[in-house]
Amino acid sequence: LFEKMNQLVVQSQIRSLALALGLIFVLLWIALRRLRAALVGPYVIVPFVEGQLTLGTWQQVVFLEFDNRPRQRRIVLQIMGE
Repeated sequence: LFEKMNQLVVQSQIRSLALALGLIFVLLWIALRRLRAALVGPYVIVPFVEGQLTLGTWQQVVFLEFDNRPRQRRIVLQIMGE
């Protein structure tokens, strides 16, 4: 009887540990998504000269999606200058 109770306690502890590890994984995954978005930033400033994008040889403008589900996005262009 004692051995059976001990097995049940161990199984319960294993389930609790698995749930805790799952929760930690989900929280880390969410934190990493938010960290990536914060590091990249929500906007970019790109200079134009004589109507042409002024980018270096290895530069490009890209849209990165860090969300895990599709959403509607709106791109806002603000043009300043002469």
